Amino acid sequence: MYAGEGLQNGDLIWLTSSQWKLPESPTSGHLQTGYVNLPQNNWEYLVFLQGPADEFQPIYEQPVYQLRDDLTLTPILCCTDWNAEVEEGQGDTILYKEARWHEFCTQTQQGMDTLMEAKHQVIAQFPVNE
Repeated sequence: MYAGEGLQNGDLIWLTSSQWKLPESPTSGHLQTGYVNLPQNNWEYLVFLQGPADEFQPIYEQPVYQLRDDLTLTPILCCTDWNAEVEEGQGDTILYKEARWHEFCTQTQQGMDTLMEAKHQVIAQFPVNE
C-alpha cells in the first residue's frame, strides 16, 4: 500500500469504515481481502478489510490499492492520521513483516504469485525514493 508522502519507518496506517474493526487475531472472522502494501523506508504494511471496499468513507485522497477477487487492483482511499476528525469508526492495521503469510492470505502458490505481481505493479507506479 502506498499511503502518500511523508510516511516514516514504523508509522501505522488506518483505514476508515462505519462497520468494521480488525479482529484481535488475524485468523479470526472472515477477512474478505488482504491489501498489498508498498515498502516505505524498509517497512511494508498490510491492511485487512472486513466487508466490501465501497463501505469506506474517503478522508484523504491518497493512492491505495486493493487486490480484488478477480485479481485486479482497485484504488481506494485511506487515512494516515489517527486523530483526524471523522464521522465513521476507524479500523486498525497490522505490520506486514510481523505477520505470517498464512495468517492473512492464501496458502496456494497461485495466490502468492498474484499478490507479488500486484505488489510489483504498485511499486512500479509509485517508486520509493531512496
